[in-house]
Amino acid sequence: MVPANTYRNNTQERRSRLGTLGNIVSTGQGSGTRQGKGGRPPVPVQPIEERQRAARLRRYQLQNHAARLLPQEGIAHCLRRPTAIAPVVEVQFVPSKHSAHYRGLQMCKSVWHCPICAAKISEQRRGELARLVEKHVAAGGSVYMTTYTIRHDRYDDLADLVDRFLVARRKMRQGRRGMALRKNYGVVGTVSVLEVTWSGENGWHPHQHELVFVEGELDVDAYEQDARQAWKDAAASQGLTMNEHGFVLQRTYGAVADYIAKYGREPAVDNVWGVESEMTKGHIKQGREEKHYTPFAMLAAIADGVTRLEPKFQEYGRVFKGRKQLNYSPGLKDLYQEEEKTDEDLIEEPQGEEAFTILEIEKEPWSQVVEKNVRGNLLERARAGRIGDCVAGLEELGIESRPADLRGWQVITPAGLARVATMRRCDILHRWRCSVALEEPSEGSSWRVYDLVEVTLIAAPGTVLEA
Repeated sequence: MVPANTYRNNTQERRSRLGTLGNIVSTGQGSGTRQGKGGRPPVPVQPIEERQRAARLRRYQLQNHAARLLPQEGIAHCLRRPTAIAPVVEVQFVPSKHSAHYRGLQMCKSVWHCPICAAKISEQRRGELARLVEKHVAAGGSVYMTTYTIRHDRYDDLADLVDRFLVARRKMRQGRRGMALRKNYGVVGTVSVLEVTWSGENGWHPHQHELVFVEGELDVDAYEQDARQAWKDAAASQGLTMNEHGFVLQRTYGAVADYIAKYGREPAVDNVWGVESEMTKGHIKQGREEKHYTPFAMLAAIADGVTRLEPKFQEYGRVFKGRKQLNYSPGLKDLYQEEEKTDEDLIEEPQGEEAFTILEIEKEPWSQVVEKNVRGNLLERARAGRIGDCVAGLEELGIESRPADLRGWQVITPAGLARVATMRRCDILHRWRCSVALEEPSEGSSWRVYDLVEVTLIAAPGTVLEA
């Protein structure tokens, strides 16, 4: 178990080259404004890059709290504890994407518990759904979105409610009426996702979205009538009831603006989600109403000091552990040549671009990176190619690290583009230095020597990024 103080708010963190999470995530000056609601003053809007950066850092903060609340689960070690076979923890940089990640650390691969793993898994699943929808429509089919829900109240037990809800859904799909629906309406396949929200007034609200892939067009009115009755009867068999919103059907074309506006937005970016994002990132969305929480909105409130919600997140964590986020009907992926992949496969899958190790940290110093809560900040500096800031920032915190051999890297220097020729640590100045060959000689010389903090990595050996 990791000490609890590792996960607490970091208001007392020391400011360094790596910054502090509180400083970076807090609202700063925006590049524009949007009109406030109810006659309130305009709200500053940060550039999209800053919002995305803040969202990445926020995920590390939320992961800290999830790990504290679920100390017996894999998230307690996710991106904290080195793997047994890794000699060091590596920071890897993908110059073409301006991204960075760690290598040699355990990952929990939980789409339910971990904001970091969930973001990666859900993004991959969104891609799967987008391709399936595109291929099906191109083949002449149509796709519809349905939502299944039940009545609930604040006294319901989540585990019992979810179990009965899923049994009812299974009965509807596998029973005679479910098979008749598929046959009579030309249903090729379905993709369903289980979600849950919580409010103090109405308690837990489990529900399920389902994409329905049909041949040609669907008789919407007839299907809705038959499916609604089938769902009502299946729910009743488990002692559950539904109101007029218990079954909802609507046509989807990649963006269902009204539906998305009701259920939430992507945390980092204000653009409307398409149906594929609604399906795969439902539990990540930030609920618009403060008292109506998705699990990660609940976690965000906990991080912001609403500690009364902690038992609710722990209950959610226990109940949803091990469940699948998405369920594809048999044969649907095969029909459109989509490879079957588990969440674990998606986490371990290469990013498609070559990643280069730019920094190594021994296991003992790495524990200090975790303790000082700078995992996210370190990656942000690496994403920017600021290897010198990474090394110097860690050193300011008393953490040892070693930059990789950067010879041959293309860098930006105060004198322009250059290639790194040599690098070494200066024992007199106590900092890393590098000699570079300028691509355009300046003042009669093509050679310069710089501190590592003065250069920015932009292209690995063998690649070129033009000025």
